[in-house]
Amino acid sequence: MTPYILYLNDVVNKNHKLIENFKAPVNWINNGTVYSLEAERKELFDYLENSINHSYKNSKPWHKSLSKGCQLCAEGSWSCLFINNICNATCVFCPTQQDNDETPATQGCSFNTPEEFADYINYFNFKGVSISGGEPLKTFEKTVAYIKAVRKQCNKDIYVWLYTNGILGTPEIFKTLNEIGVDEVRFNLGASNYNINLIKNARPYIKNITVEIPAIPEDYKKLTQLLPQLIEEGVTNLNLHQLRLTPYNIAKLASKPYTYTHGTPPTVVESELTALKILKYVSENQLAIGVNYCNYHYKNNYQKAGFRKHISSKFIKDESELTELGFLRKITTGGENNSIDLNTLKLDPETHGKINVSYSYYSLSDTNDLKSETETFNINSKAYYLKSKNTVSNLETTSRSFLENMNNKTCRDIADTALFKIFQKEIIEDEFPEYY
Repeated sequence: MTPYILYLNDVVNKNHKLIENFKAPVNWINNGTVYSLEAERKELFDYLENSINHSYKNSKPWHKSLSKGCQLCAEGSWSCLFINNICNATCVFCPTQQDNDETPATQGCSFNTPEEFADYINYFNFKGVSISGGEPLKTFEKTVAYIKAVRKQCNKDIYVWLYTNGILGTPEIFKTLNEIGVDEVRFNLGASNYNINLIKNARPYIKNITVEIPAIPEDYKKLTQLLPQLIEEGVTNLNLHQLRLTPYNIAKLASKPYTYTHGTPPTVVESELTALKILKYVSENQLAIGVNYCNYHYKNNYQKAGFRKHISSKFIKDESELTELGFLRKITTGGENNSIDLNTLKLDPETHGKINVSYSYYSLSDTNDLKSETETFNINSKAYYLKSKNTVSNLETTSRSFLENMNNKTCRDIADTALFKIFQKEIIEDEFPEYY
């Protein structure tokens, strides 16, 4: 079997293991269903190819505009603070349990005070901050305190946005959010059965109003009919997410007539098709609202790679280089200590012959688990722990093969295992993954 097929088999096995303890049956895509679903997606992409925008190696299709927050996300220049882990909604699609008011945290670090979080933002020079949950309005005083600290201590141009289902939103709350410097509010109207009245409380105070929801197949008609009202209420952007299957939501989602594809994570095929249909609808009708499809092909590449790059660029060592996917590459020739950079290799590949390539990345934490070597550094009085984690080591190939591999746009036809693994750490594929 080819390295690509072996990789897919591994993904399938991991997904089955993920849900094996749950009794709910899962309608995985198969040979009998894949062709019609792939054909439907191809037809939609063929229409959308020249009628909308396609950014970030075609991984993010969008109509009219992308919010500033979405642009910062793609750059890896933002930090999303999960202010709590409690929610007042009961969404079928929610991927995680939300019933505990935890310490605000992001990317392996928690922040006991607003000042600690603002120091973290300054240290890594993030250009955007978002506040999520749970539901940030459930702990409004805490939410306000952390936003105020960012506005007081950080660059005045930093872009701040907040996620909410809007159920607890009042004119007074949105007035306060405006006064403390929130640039954008994103409403998950899917949590309130698309109650547009929740947006009206924010309209007089919030400059940029976005609706951010999963693309729910059975709600296509309802949402497209609602679009003119959203525009009338001042909604500037509609962000559509891809439904995913998790151990937490499987009991509810598996009861619906969806088809699941083996991705990382498993996703709902019909959710993607619905997002593309909505993009086609707004394009055909030239509606004055920005719409983007935020899918897991994009998230697994640009969103994750952006954060890896942002952190690694602060600590990168001389012998390593950052790949497009945000991993640290080290090329050695003739011994572990004889490293060579990519530009030197390009100048004279034949001289160097066989090479070994290794990849790693940095992870950040404010706790030391003592399971691996760490570097300690302080941001003001708070200690943080930096860990270098190897992903693959000493992949042997030739200089010429390595350089030729860098020109590939997809890993599907790569026959050599080492080159396949190298591609997976180097390059973002320039097309959506197959369903099956």
